Amino acid sequence: MLSKCYTDRALVDIFKIRKAYLEIAPSLSEELQYLIFLAICAILRPSSHVGTAQWQYILPNKRKAKTCEPFDALEKQVAMMQEDMYQMQFITTSSQATLIKEDARNLKSIPDHSIDLVITSPPYANNYDYADATRLEMTFWGEVNSWSDLHETVRKFLIRSSSQHVSKERLSLDTLMNESIIDPIRDELLPICQEMEMIRRTKSGNKAYHTMIAAYFTDMGFVFKALRRVATSDAKICFVIGDSAPYGVYVPVEQWLGKLAVSAGFNSWYFEHIRERNIKWKNRKHSVPLHEGRLWIEG
Repeated sequence: MLSKCYTDRALVDIFKIRKAYLEIAPSLSEELQYLIFLAICAILRPSSHVGTAQWQYILPNKRKAKTCEPFDALEKQVAMMQEDMYQMQFITTSSQATLIKEDARNLKSIPDHSIDLVITSPPYANNYDYADATRLEMTFWGEVNSWSDLHETVRKFLIRSSSQHVSKERLSLDTLMNESIIDPIRDELLPICQEMEMIRRTKSGNKAYHTMIAAYFTDMGFVFKALRRVATSDAKICFVIGDSAPYGVYVPVEQWLGKLAVSAGFNSWYFEHIRERNIKWKNRKHSVPLHEGRLWIEG
């Protein structure tokens, strides 16, 4: 993959940068290691001549009109980060944020009734493979050697929102439908998934959208169950979400998520429409109108 994404000269230069970083890293503080690692990651795409899709997949067969030399790109990136840090340090001496590495489906380390506001945008149920989005960077650092490595390294830990994920796990629709967490939406969810399964048999791509949708709402049900435990009685939650139509079959995402939230113990939900989707691109797979907005959950 790297040989497809860089000229020989650029590839040599980014390998030099990586080698230098790995040599000096042991002598640096952990904070400096993180910052330099981040800076190097940030120059990998500007230094590549291949295209990047709007959704961050690498497109080796597409070429960009403008690229940066790796060493120049690194110098500019570090200068930009330095300026950002100067500005933030002018405002405050230290960050008020705490990063917790946690699974949203259980939130094990978060105390009960300790959170009063949640703002997030979960994965959309639209077959976007988040594991593939950072394949270039992970390949560069040697964290994966091939596309197939992505599942064990990243994908299996994520909310199940892509057909690649459920196909790899060989999920059964019957098994997913037996999950009690989806009781509030099962009667609506099952016929939608069955319709997708029937359409799948007529398609050459054979994508498992039917199990992807079932697994997605199963996972999101567990997310709301975990959030209800950690949220205060007057908590407010905002999810930026979009609906979906795999194989042209409409999935009312905000309605089903709202029902799962209420079933988990929240008082109410409402949807704030922001924009229309699926109206711009000529190469779209279907003509079902879609939208995006904020799902507000309270109590």
